Amino acid sequence: AKMAAAARIKSLLQGGKVARVFNCGQFLSHKFVEIVAHHGGYDGVFIDQEHAPGNSAMDVELAALAASASGLDSFVRRPATDYATAMAPLEAGAGGVLF
Repeated sequence: AKMAAAARIKSLLQGGKVARVFNCGQFLSHKFVEIVAHHGGYDGVFIDQEHAPGNSAMDVELAALAASASGLDSFVRRPATDYATAMAPLEAGAGGVLF
């Protein structure tokens, strides 16, 4: 059975296994996330908005959706900000947020 995307990395790490995560910085596209999911052998994607501020909320939402639909977990690094802005990636479907 295929593991839920949002639990994939956590489960691997709890089991003492390596989790392979691909970093999507300035080259963020939901299509690119799908390619990584189907051909890269990764367990998740790391979406960076701190060092790639050009990644819009819509970019993050589409990338998180593509990751989830493809069986990947996703995490978003946000610049330091307020609570509501920090929660936006989670509400868009990302599996986690980093600061």
